[in-house]
Amino acid sequence: MRKLMLISSGLLLLAAAPALSVPNPADLKAIAEVEDRRAPNDSRFITWLKSPEPAVRARAALALGRIGAPASLPLLETALKDAAPQVRAQACFAVGLVADSSALDALAPMIHDSDPAVRGRAAEGLSRLGTRRAGPVLAAALRDPAREVVWEALTGFWRVQDSSGVDNALPLLADPDPRTRRLAVYSLERSHSFRAPAAVRPLTADSDAGVRMWAVRAIGRMKDVLGEPELLTAMKDTSWQVRVNALGSLGQLADSSRGPAVIEALKDPSPYVRRAAVDALGAMRFFGASPALAAMSADSVDAVRASAGAALVRVTGKSGYVAARKFLGDNSDYVKSITMDALAEVKAPDAWTYAAWAVENAGPRLRSSSLGYFGELKDGHGMPAVIKALEGKDELVAGNAADVIGDSGDTLRVDELVNFYDRWNGVEHAEARLSAVNAVSKLWPKHVVPFLYRALKDSDRRVRAAAAAGLKAAGEPAVPESVLKEPLGATARPGWFGKSATDLPERARVRTTRGDIAIQLERDLSPNTVANFADLAAKGYFNGIHWHRVVPNFVVQAGDPHGDGQGGPGYTIRCEMNPLGYETGRVGMALSGKDTGGSQFFITQSPQPHLNGRYTIFGRVLTGMDVVDRLDVDDRILGVELY
Repeated sequence: MRKLMLISSGLLLLAAAPALSVPNPADLKAIAEVEDRRAPNDSRFITWLKSPEPAVRARAALALGRIGAPASLPLLETALKDAAPQVRAQACFAVGLVADSSALDALAPMIHDSDPAVRGRAAEGLSRLGTRRAGPVLAAALRDPAREVVWEALTGFWRVQDSSGVDNALPLLADPDPRTRRLAVYSLERSHSFRAPAAVRPLTADSDAGVRMWAVRAIGRMKDVLGEPELLTAMKDTSWQVRVNALGSLGQLADSSRGPAVIEALKDPSPYVRRAAVDALGAMRFFGASPALAAMSADSVDAVRASAGAALVRVTGKSGYVAARKFLGDNSDYVKSITMDALAEVKAPDAWTYAAWAVENAGPRLRSSSLGYFGELKDGHGMPAVIKALEGKDELVAGNAADVIGDSGDTLRVDELVNFYDRWNGVEHAEARLSAVNAVSKLWPKHVVPFLYRALKDSDRRVRAAAAAGLKAAGEPAVPESVLKEPLGATARPGWFGKSATDLPERARVRTTRGDIAIQLERDLSPNTVANFADLAAKGYFNGIHWHRVVPNFVVQAGDPHGDGQGGPGYTIRCEMNPLGYETGRVGMALSGKDTGGSQFFITQSPQPHLNGRYTIFGRVLTGMDVVDRLDVDDRILGVELY
């Protein structure tokens, strides 16, 4: 089931800065084309990395990182020794994108480079290698004289989840710079150090709201039950973001004795805080909250009612269907679908009649949630409705039905899944065929293997890869690597080649039912993604689309015409990871795996460093963050203007 998810420091600007000399446009075009083909073995990389133009060498290194093949590490290790800081910095970033622990010995010395931009990118790259052996190197970087390097090292410790940097990180909690204090808290929340909780608690009263926001979050992440008094105080903070995080942490600690205090937050003027409060009550399984949660069915905000319905189900357990009936009768499909998701979670046995009705009669979002309910229940009651959905005309809902059948273990349904695969044979229907192959691979009658061999000829690489995985699980010989390579799929959108980034729009104005959001587009760093977004906007694709996903103090997400997070434009685009970081107001491309972007995008409501290098950043909010912070599920995009 496919569901999708700034203030630049001097370091980032240096790492992405162009060379002073003018590179050969033909070289840059060729590098972009090879990158788009994901072809790390192209012999021209050797030539490009020896180019007299630093910009060409840096661009070649970035391309190798974006491709992400471990076989390219020897070339990147050569680029780490380049005379130009710009190239060394880009090579450090690229090695991190490859994320192979064997590169540790080559990358570790870069933490002592003479250029702070290189040292910062080295710290980031080291933290992406997937090994805690990077910890001691990052610990040394915490004493770097360049603040930007320290920031990257602190962020890196969060990734490696290592305690070797605790001694150097703790003093930074008192640093005069709020960003340093914030990232110090961030680094400690996954350090597993017994000293971290007591050191972080005082920062819940920090003068900076961003520091307080992360400190109260850390209490929950560290399971610091002694920090509950600080969380109760933070529930009354002047910042809604601090209040949201405090309630989230109380939910993580799941101490039901705090339930009465959390109930008071149901009166908060911020709908985001009310959502966080009902979510916390549901996580606590505080049964005493049932009357208060039931009363939230009258809240004016759809998302609050949806969370309340789900929370009520969680606190009432298997009898949740009776308790939540009022939410299942709500006017909003979103409220009903989130409530149904919770009924699936608790496996409420008496909701199947409603779910069967919804699968046949409701909108796509509720139909998918109801199919998910049958997938969790696994009692056979819903199979007639599931088969009917499999035969329906909505590709994504039908794909969800295939997922349910695959998880059911019902080998008698294999022929229906094979027929489903054949019915969705158009190049634009790869998602449906992928669901079919994944489902069939879980069921093992004798004639499954021939079908999987047939699926190895599919036009989409993802489907071929799924078939290969199924054959491997069935004990068949390994599929040749050549079968799994290009093309990515007939639905892959060609990249942006041979034109200047200045041919792309510089800005976009997203008009919503809450107001306008002006976005600066990162056309130099992410031209393919910007070109795709601009093309869709010019066609009116986004007009009328809802913000289908809003996670308070995290992201708001839109761009799905299907309305439930599973839809897209019918094709995919390549990822363009770049050195920018996910600070507040960054615009990123949502994915369900590498190179699966399309039309869904998100905007961050607060810094989210864990997203760095994982999702393409292609814009930043210039004006309208107040609008972003008011958006909620089912608010709409009225149109997108380019200028």
